[in-house]
Amino acid sequence: MAETQEEEQGYNNAIAKAKKNLIYFGIFGIVMFFAGLSSAYIVLLGDTFWVSFRWPVEFWISTVILIASSATIALALKAAKSDNKKALKLHLGITLFLGLMFTFFQVKGYQKLTEGGNYFVSNIIVVEGKYDDYFYYTYQDEKIEFDGYDYTINGEKISEEQLKDIQDLSGEIFQFLRGKQSSIPDTYGKEYMIFYENQPVTFSNDKFSIGDSLIGRDDRIRMEYFVMNLNKGFGDFYIKGRYGEDFELNYRGIQLEYKDRQLQSEGKKLSVGLMNKLVDTRNLASTFLYMLSALHILHLLGGLIYLIVLFRKSLNNSINSNNIVGLKNGAIYWHFLDLLWIYLILFLNFIH
Repeated sequence: MAETQEEEQGYNNAIAKAKKNLIYFGIFGIVMFFAGLSSAYIVLLGDTFWVSFRWPVEFWISTVILIASSATIALALKAAKSDNKKALKLHLGITLFLGLMFTFFQVKGYQKLTEGGNYFVSNIIVVEGKYDDYFYYTYQDEKIEFDGYDYTINGEKISEEQLKDIQDLSGEIFQFLRGKQSSIPDTYGKEYMIFYENQPVTFSNDKFSIGDSLIGRDDRIRMEYFVMNLNKGFGDFYIKGRYGEDFELNYRGIQLEYKDRQLQSEGKKLSVGLMNKLVDTRNLASTFLYMLSALHILHLLGGLIYLIVLFRKSLNNSINSNNIVGLKNGAIYWHFLDLLWIYLILFLNFIH
């Protein structure tokens, strides 16, 4: 009888060890994967244009939440070892809730990034449809100027209401040019009007004209980009906000200046070659942020599913001091996810 119990105990120990080794093997694979992506990040950072932007506060909130969840799962493990079923259920439930809150704040952070013009895939600077390259707006026959940040009339910044009117009108015009609606608001031309190189762009009989001629194909496409950019709040960059405050641009580790709507490096305007390179350069900083954090969330979702299983087992009183292997492995994986996210957020901030 004793030998049978010893054999069974030995078998259980071997299974527990195998499961633990499997967890460590999976963690090793994840570490190698993220190490490869981190190396690629550093290589690209030193060889191209790179956007540095202000991180949404939601990412920092989610970090604090994840650290707290590591503490609660450790308390759950401690409760299981002492067969404190009430504390086990409480702390596993809190860990699960904190994991869900981490995911929620991550999603909110992504929303802030996209609202600021940092998309998963996008270029850095606006080429087609930049304000006043070809087109500009007037208000009551007064030209609306743009300095890269603000829209002004005779040096005075226009009101938020006026800006919204222009953006809304631009959206209507964009929909018309895309063939998604049959006309534009009849208010066009009464207060706000688009000009093309000092010539008014008039609208009659559901058609746009420049001077005495209908707008040509190339100018129509330019105008389409113009109103789209204005409607979406893009200026000279797809990233929104003020250069130097909300974001900045670097080339091979050198911070670029933005003066008079031109990018400069060490006091000199960027060469034509570098500007052509910049035109084709994607915002890889935001791409990597989305990719790395999204991959982390995918691994976290696996952890959340496992937490749900553990929580259900705790409700059924299936976890105790004699049956704790699953909880131990879950805690190891959860602590690893916590450390991985701390590494990612510190790496992306300091290297970025």
